[in-house]
Amino acid sequence: MLNRICGFVCKDRRPPEQAVGMKHVPQVLEMEKLDRAGYLPCRLHSPPASLVRPRATGAEQDWGEHSQLQTSYPQLGGEIVSKKPSVTVKDPIRFVSADDVGLRGLQNYDCVRAIEGFPLSSKDFGENSVPRIWDEDFIRLTSNCENFRKRFGYERYGQVSKEELDFPLAFNVLLYKDVDQLHMLLRAIYRPHNVYCLHVDGYANASVYKATAALANCLDNVFLTSKRENITYSGFTRLQADINCMQDHMTWKAEKQGVKTNSKIPWRYLINLPSQQFPLKTNAELVKILTIYNGSNDVEGITAFQVLEERFTLKHVYKWDPKTQRKMIVRTKERLEPPPYNATVVKGSAYGVFSRDFVHFVLHDEHAKALLNWTRHVYSPDEFYWSILHHNPSLGTPGAYHGRPDKKPWLAVYASWPPRDLCVSGKVVRGICIFGVGRPAPDHGAQGALRQQVLHGLPANHTALSRPVAVQQDYLLPSVKHFLL
Repeated sequence: MLNRICGFVCKDRRPPEQAVGMKHVPQVLEMEKLDRAGYLPCRLHSPPASLVRPRATGAEQDWGEHSQLQTSYPQLGGEIVSKKPSVTVKDPIRFVSADDVGLRGLQNYDCVRAIEGFPLSSKDFGENSVPRIWDEDFIRLTSNCENFRKRFGYERYGQVSKEELDFPLAFNVLLYKDVDQLHMLLRAIYRPHNVYCLHVDGYANASVYKATAALANCLDNVFLTSKRENITYSGFTRLQADINCMQDHMTWKAEKQGVKTNSKIPWRYLINLPSQQFPLKTNAELVKILTIYNGSNDVEGITAFQVLEERFTLKHVYKWDPKTQRKMIVRTKERLEPPPYNATVVKGSAYGVFSRDFVHFVLHDEHAKALLNWTRHVYSPDEFYWSILHHNPSLGTPGAYHGRPDKKPWLAVYASWPPRDLCVSGKVVRGICIFGVGRPAPDHGAQGALRQQVLHGLPANHTALSRPVAVQQDYLLPSVKHFLL
């Protein structure tokens, strides 16, 4: 995880006569295979096991029962019970320094040392440790798109494998502020054959929208959603923003040098995430994993007392808050009718991995539309809508799960929800521990009290620019190995 975040600044630790010089490598290096954790640079030292694969005990062992998974996911590929997929990266990666890609201030971090558990100096941490790129700077920097793409590494990938080209992905990215953090995320997940929809909150400053539009204008396969929502925290508009992007993904046509073409990108899966996340898997690894999924979705499922009944049994409405000059969601005493079609309520996350057929179902099926209308009066409907659809196969949901929701792994998100005193970084945002390079994630196997509060997922963990190289995350693919081995 940490190596992925600052991989391009890690130092080569071989003897001088063998050193390649990671900071300034003029030639292109071929990476035939990823190491166990999937890290590209600094491959001479493997990260500790805690960052590769949490130890499976108790309920986690139940998650790994392949026979149960195959029964509940009929479409899951047979490879899952035999061996882990070998991941081969065919596209050469050109190593550049942090300054080369516009991330000044990161080039002096020794990532390998941080991953091995040695804390960085306290002077490395502070509000100004990582120089920021402000909104007005993006407008200036994108005035020449060709220079912008080269300077910030959007063209740093060479040949892409046929496997990746045949399996394009779609991404929804929602943001409210910090366009430079969006930029760091985007350049990490960007591939020319994928497609990316950006939704800027209607409440965001005008400068945020202008800077985001300027960024999207320089990348042919990145676009702004056609309809913006004023997002209310825990409200319906948060869910609607994702659906707006889904609609655009189904109709958006590729551009070549700013000119619309008649071709659509035939993406296979859609991943939704906020801009304050960071990937833990490469695009090649994602394609390997999602190929095994074979049309199945990856959506969290929680039942029993954790389902939080008060959020969907009582009606919630919007009221104007004179202090914030925005709408807020409040709970009433009026009972909310059960969901349509006798669907069982299942709670989950706002973030997931959805097949193209699932997205089409959401946009066009009457069952999905009726359920969406019901969630308008639910608190945090984005934490219920995807999960109810996915775990009620009687609705006809493509790629649905047929087993008990709590008895399966959820790989789409990696987030830590420990008590504040157990968050190793000391920084907690809305209950989520923010990891950083100087204070990496704890050993989940050794900290039993933490294990039950850690969500294991496909794409990422949270970070924040106020802590250097911490990238706020709720989504992303950490280790899928406890599922595939």
